[in-house]
Amino acid sequence: MDPITRWLDSRFALLTACVAAAIVYGSLFPFQYRPNGSAIQILLATARTPLSESELAANILFYVPLGLAAAAALRRIPGWAKFLLAGLGGSLLSAGMELAQAYSVGRSPDLWDLYANAAGSFLGAAVGAFCSSKSATRILGGARNRPFVWLLLALWLGYQLFPYWFSGDPRRLEQVFANLVHPGHFSWLDLFQKTVVWLAVALLLEALAGAARSRMALGWVTISVLLLRTMIGGALPSPEQIWGGAIAVFLWGAIGWRWPQRGAVVALLFVVYVALVALAPYHFLSTPRPFGFIPFVSFLNGGRDSGAWSFLEKAFTYGTLVWIVVRAGWKLGRAALSTAALVLVLRVVQIYVPGRSAESTDAILTLAMAGVMGLLKERPGGEQPQAPGAATKRYPIPRTVTKWRGRAGSSST
Repeated sequence: MDPITRWLDSRFALLTACVAAAIVYGSLFPFQYRPNGSAIQILLATARTPLSESELAANILFYVPLGLAAAAALRRIPGWAKFLLAGLGGSLLSAGMELAQAYSVGRSPDLWDLYANAAGSFLGAAVGAFCSSKSATRILGGARNRPFVWLLLALWLGYQLFPYWFSGDPRRLEQVFANLVHPGHFSWLDLFQKTVVWLAVALLLEALAGAARSRMALGWVTISVLLLRTMIGGALPSPEQIWGGAIAVFLWGAIGWRWPQRGAVVALLFVVYVALVALAPYHFLSTPRPFGFIPFVSFLNGGRDSGAWSFLEKAFTYGTLVWIVVRAGWKLGRAALSTAALVLVLRVVQIYVPGRSAESTDAILTLAMAGVMGLLKERPGGEQPQAPGAATKRYPIPRTVTKWRGRAGSSST
């Protein structure tokens, strides 16, 4: 074993490099530069302009994957060293990007961005260091070996609970009950979509806890997420989402968890869900709009908070799309190409759909999530891997009763 692979996990090292490249792309796009003054002075001059709560949350999120992947890539060193090295590495990359933005056309450095990015790097490094520790094995058991499932659930919670700041307004709960009893506009199509997402979450929970335990897990997760969304200062949970969660809990608890074809059925429903979301509002233009070939332009041109929320939602949707198709029995390569082709076709159709960004971003993101799934060696269709050192169930070898052979070979006394 060479010294590099001795200290680095090649899979997570490649993932770290990809995340860093994505950060560089997002920070310096459109790669046009102009002469300017001292970058350090320009950066320090922004110290008195703090970010909003949603922008702060978005900038923290941008660097969490980098810290997490970097900590997971480091091998044979203590957890505290992984935490420091991965966190400092992300902080240095952020500092370089902020200084470079002083010369980038259309971009501007911000010292508070640097603070938030550093916090995200250390937060991700802390999670990565914990996941590689013995404590994670004791606490999570076999579920520790499902990193891609944990990633999908984290993405789902990320966009459900964004921007993560408690409002402290008790009237929000009253408003939720008022909307639930007297909804101003109830959409049956939206109810179907929300129910499908809850069922997909049920399959993800099944991969972590097992089929039987996923019934209770889905109920607690549904209640917890809806209550947290009520208390957090973002959008209130809609009646469709509340009733969709209730329907999913009932269906999964009654028959879904033990139905042999549940993976294939939920996969088919999720494909329909992806198509319905892409084609909304379901009326078309007579003249097509141009198709965007430059990836992630819509994220970069929008606000940081809306861009972060949209990225979390899309990453969950397309990552779950690949995972759930593999869970239904397809090979990863076939599932990746098929789902990316489906997403690309839907995006091309969007040149006729008003108010939608028809571009290549979603298809590329689908392939990227499939690549992450491959690097993490996720096996959705197989048995859950057992944690190292876990006890295995052994069955005794049945004993057979044989005739006493001493009758012919022994002498009587």
